[in-house]
Amino acid sequence: MSEWITLDTHYGPVRAWQALPQGKPRGALVVVQEIFGANPHIRGVAERFAAEGYAVLAPSFFDLVDGPEADPDALPYSPEGVKDGLERVTALGMEKALEVVRAAATRLAPHGKVGTVGYCWGGSVALLSALRLGLPSVSYYGARNVQFLDETPKAPVMFHFGAQDKSIPPEAIQAHREKLPQMATYVYPADHAFNREVGHAYDPDSAALALQRTLDFFSQVRLMNDERFPWLVLVPRLAGVTEWIELDGEQQDKLRTELNRACKALKGSDGVEKINIGALGNIVRQLHFHVIGRHDGDPAWPGPVWGSGPAHRYEPAALDQHVAYWKERLGYPAHS
Repeated sequence: MSEWITLDTHYGPVRAWQALPQGKPRGALVVVQEIFGANPHIRGVAERFAAEGYAVLAPSFFDLVDGPEADPDALPYSPEGVKDGLERVTALGMEKALEVVRAAATRLAPHGKVGTVGYCWGGSVALLSALRLGLPSVSYYGARNVQFLDETPKAPVMFHFGAQDKSIPPEAIQAHREKLPQMATYVYPADHAFNREVGHAYDPDSAALALQRTLDFFSQVRLMNDERFPWLVLVPRLAGVTEWIELDGEQQDKLRTELNRACKALKGSDGVEKINIGALGNIVRQLHFHVIGRHDGDPAWPGPVWGSGPAHRYEPAALDQHVAYWKERLGYPAHS
């Protein structure tokens, strides 16, 4: 079911396109628009995620600039539309944009764990949602990201970029890897806006792969991007939780069950002789547990893996294979 609803924000009412799945949602997502508004493309993105089982809101952010009666489809994909869209995001500002995300996440909270996915300008809003609001987020080609990369993340974030995107040069993409090395950064043989079906930049293969990775990201199956160790990361589906003691008894029992499952999967894999478990959270404050398979002779043995030298990153194809392998070992179905 899809329809317009109204969010109450500190700055005034904002419409949001609500797309709900059939049956009980597996979680919830706030979809953050490009500079062209909550138009048919963005509403279609929301419905695509709803088809994957998520409760979704795609707010019409420009309602705080143009008023809630304005046409959300008014901005064309043209130089004039780009100019008008840029004027609106400048007038709106990031503070108001994050307030809209916060209001949408609050509305979605009864449906489960809330994350965000943003595109273009919305990609930078999604990054800030992870940095400042503690919402797990996926940022597609966020050209404004670099100025925020020195902030401490409160939740995980994934980045998607196009190698042919002239608005985001290679050094900007490299800055993401250097300043947030614990976050996954992917580059595709595509241009800016490769996910948008409308326009010359659409790349269906890149869009499909990025969507698959995005769905895997929100499934909470995480693999540390360091091929030296089999290294899983468990993230409780509770935004803003930083300590074990903040979980109630039922939540602690569920997490113990998940930890046991991860440990058994690691212990049964080739070469693992010892399992290390740690919950640090000094950089990414969102509560998460590292579960690491160790053996005599691994690069850090017998010391801890932290501080044991630079990570050896997986090649993108190998990373996808290992994520699929661990999902199968952990007993997760596709898109779980």
